[in-house]
Amino acid sequence: MNTLNFTAKNPFNPVNIDEDDQKTYKLHLHVQQRNARQRITTLTGLPNTYDFKTLLKDIKKRYCCSGFVADDLKATDNRFNKLLQFTGD
Repeated sequence: MNTLNFTAKNPFNPVNIDEDDQKTYKLHLHVQQRNARQRITTLTGLPNTYDFKTLLKDIKKRYCCSGFVADDLKATDNRFNKLLQFTGD
């Protein structure tokens, strides 16, 4: 009996989106320059249906940067209250 699960999982696939929620979302990508060579990249506007931990892990691994998930305090809609922030990319 095989108990290991080696199936590929795509973190960019949304999970359980209703017909009403299948709309076009606007993602906001902000690049802020801290000093001569360092920048901070912020991604907002992702719906809460995404798995942010897995998405963050894959982006960090692919682009060799560091990052974290935070609450977006400026979000007006509760469906989009998370942001991803990266440094070193």
